[in-house]
This record gives sequence, C-alpha cells and structure tokens, in this order.
Amino acid sequence: MRPTLAVAHFGRDTFERLFVQDTLIGGTTGIVRAGSAAVRAAQNGFVRYYAALLILGVSGVGFYFLLQT
Repeated sequence: MRPTLAVAHFGRDTFERLFVQDTLIGGTTGIVRAGSAAVRAAQNGFVRYYAALLILGVSGVGFYFLLQT
C-alpha cells in the first residue's frame, strides 16, 4: 500500500504540478500570448490601406502573367 501511495504522491506533486501545469499548460499559454502580442503590434487599424495594397498586389501578379505570352 505504501509504495503505491508514494508513487501516487510523486505523480501528483512532481509530475502533475511541474510537468503538466508548468510546462505543457504554462508553455502553451506563453506561446499563445507571445504570438498574440506580435499580431497585435502588427495590426495598425488601416484596413483600407491593407485592402488597397492587396488588390494592387493581386492586380500586379495578374498583369505579369498576362504579359507572359
């Protein structure tokens, strides 16, 4: 009984708290927060300029392929 309890306590105290909570869950949360901060910094609110640049780029690529005859 005692060896089983010792393994259970090790699993709860060490494996669950250190590995699962800190590494898996905490690491994933940190990666998502860092990624969202980078995206938030890149978004400047100029949707019209982004749409215009996208249309110009697609038009430019289309024009390039039309001239390749």
